[in-house]
Amino acid sequence: MLQIDHQIGTMAWTHSHGINLVKTNALKLARIAKAVSTPVVLTASMEDQVQGPLMPELAQILPEAFAQRVKRPGIINAMHHEGFNKAVKATGRLWLESPPRCVSYFP
Repeated sequence: MLQIDHQIGTMAWTHSHGINLVKTNALKLARIAKAVSTPVVLTASMEDQVQGPLMPELAQILPEAFAQRVKRPGIINAMHHEGFNKAVKATGRLWLESPPRCVSYFP
């Protein structure tokens, strides 16, 4: 499972749903991934800027994934960041869920 930019600041920019619903859903997905031993790749863009850090609850739920999160230096499309791309490929999965955005296939 890919969790991209679930950061304190970027979550505040969500207008399609309330921030609490987005946060609750992201954390539920993290708990589900942990419960079923699904590989999780976390990434954040410029955590020291207005985007802010990843939700601290993710560190409690997925401590290993949180520690290994890919810190992007402002590259908006995560797949354009070499480190994120390598982390995704390292999961060994061909199909990955990136909630709520899409399902991705990596041949």
